[in-house]
Amino acid sequence: MKTYILFWNPAISSYKLEDFQREIDDYENADMNWGVWEYEKACAGDRFFMVRCGSGKTGICMSGYFSSDPWAQWGQAPLRPCSTPLTRYRSLK
Repeated sequence: MKTYILFWNPAISSYKLEDFQREIDDYENADMNWGVWEYEKACAGDRFFMVRCGSGKTGICMSGYFSSDPWAQWGQAPLRPCSTPLTRYRSLK
């Protein structure tokens, strides 16, 4: 099993602080996913820690395991206009 560090900056992410609070309040029923750059290496069952960054509020805000194999989804990358719009996601638990 490998461990990955995921980063989240609510100021620039489509996943906002309100989304995070809603997921935490109903954790048992949460259905989360996250874009993972090293999608070819990460496997279901691997551990992750999510670090909230930005605005001087850096710290680990979540930990868990990848609960799926990666899947691709076309999306928007407004802050990275040169990056590919195809993002690889993993489910989190």
